[in-house]
Amino acid sequence: MTPTERPASEERGAQLSSKVVSLVGPGAEGAVRRLALDALTDRKGRASELVIARPDAWRLFGIDIGTLQEEKIPGLTLTEDAQQTRTYPGTQRPLPRILITCDDGSEAVRELPPRGQSQLTVLSLSPSTEVSTEVSADGVLTPHRAAPPLPDRLPLLSRPDAFNRLMSMPTISRRRETQV
Repeated sequence: MTPTERPASEERGAQLSSKVVSLVGPGAEGAVRRLALDALTDRKGRASELVIARPDAWRLFGIDIGTLQEEKIPGLTLTEDAQQTRTYPGTQRPLPRILITCDDGSEAVRELPPRGQSQLTVLSLSPSTEVSTEVSADGVLTPHRAAPPLPDRLPLLSRPDAFNRLMSMPTISRRRETQV
């Protein structure tokens, strides 16, 4: 099986092995959408918590400010802003976390104690001081030569398709969650 024929779950595992992965280029948002939804829907085995600020969720998925206020998708945490997203990984949780940010997320990793760093992966859509990987419009990756090993290609997902997949996922009422 060639790297381009790998199932999405294998590609995601390869992609998320680094602490901060900076994706740039015309396919970067589509790749992050696909990785995020794969993490939420493929929860057998190694579950993780996906953390994203509402403004970034709007940009990537079309989730507006009022969406998912009373309902919660298991594994998805929507914070109010980028600052809250950066500080959220410091809270004690048993699951590994994937923080998605349209800003440079490397400071979120550096601010954590070493024990917390092992539980956090940051997907950044900002060219940053970290080594960025270019994602073409059809998902072909061109990593910087210092980047960790990555697959040759990532599947992409459009914003409307990502929104539809998110909204079709089962939810848990936050009221019920706090009463239990």
